[in-house]
Amino acid sequence: MGRISLSDTGWFMMHWQRSLNLACMHSLLLQRLLKKLASVDKMAKREVGSNVSEDLTRESLIAISYSLPDKHFPLKDLPRISNNLENVADAANIDKKEKCRAELISISYAESPDTKILPVKSKGQSFV
Repeated sequence: MGRISLSDTGWFMMHWQRSLNLACMHSLLLQRLLKKLASVDKMAKREVGSNVSEDLTRESLIAISYSLPDKHFPLKDLPRISNNLENVADAANIDKKEKCRAELISISYAESPDTKILPVKSKGQSFV
């Protein structure tokens, strides 16, 4: 009873290693959970002031959609309008860009389903 054999030591080490691995896994899971909670808290704080910045966000989206690229191309490098297939494809791409721009603008003016105000029920009131 007083002696510990090598097989007992191996068993102890194996279980100690398992316990250590479980502790590490729990620690990692806890760290991930805390990070997610911190990001949710930041998002909640942003939503409180989001009513003020909605107009600014909308204006920024519209400004971005109408902004010009940083590179300026000389007129000689622009494609000439003709009946060949490449220029038709270029025209189709321009139409797609305009449709995307219009869609972005319409989205920026649309009411978000997350921001709809729900009716609040008072003590004696019932909804039908």
